[in-house]
Parts: sequence; structure tokens; C-alpha cells
Amino acid sequence: MSVSGDPDGGGTAAEWTFWPNRPGSTCTVKILVQNGSEPLWANGVPMHYELFDGDNTDGGFRGGFEVTKPDGGRYWALTEFQPEGNSFTLRARNRGAIPEGGEAPQLPISVVETECR
Repeated sequence: MSVSGDPDGGGTAAEWTFWPNRPGSTCTVKILVQNGSEPLWANGVPMHYELFDGDNTDGGFRGGFEVTKPDGGRYWALTEFQPEGNSFTLRARNRGAIPEGGEAPQLPISVVETECR
């Protein structure tokens, strides 16, 4: 996904919705972060993720986090939270600046898993 050119926002996103149906549980969101050459991680721009309660991004905003390029190999980026209802949505946004005179860097989208207990 190409960055938007706006370091604070962007209109393109990828979204995943999960229905653990376990209010009050603790959920771990896991994102597989792959290493790779250009354009996979162009210019060191991190990938921005946001969590929302409910089955879309109109639900309550729960917080955001960034995923950065691994030094080598790959890793699982993890975050934990407690959903307020039966579902939650994860959104990857295309925030990021475009280098002056350059093309829009690409941001990676990868495997997402969740476990609630």
C-alpha cells in the first residue's frame, strides 16, 4: 500500500474484524512482520495500526501502535487489549511522508492473527 504523503493521516486502509464473542477477555493481536528489500520497507516508514471496538472503525477508538522494519529475518508484533463487546476491528493506515522529488514508498501488509482468552 502506498503512503499517503500525509505523516498524520491518509485515506487508504486495510481492515480486519474479529468476533471473539468473549466480552471482558484479553485479546492478543499478532502481526507477522517480514523483512524485505525496496519497496517493501521504503525509507524506513513504519506501518501504523489502530484498534476499534465493534465490527467497523465507527466503534470506540482503543489506541494505535507502529510496526517497524526488522533488522533481519521476521518477527511477530504483539499487542494486548480487552475488547468492550463481542467484536473489534484492526485498521492499517497509509500514513507517511513522500520524500521530496521521490515516489510514494510502499508499506507492507501481512498476516494478522488474534487470540482471546
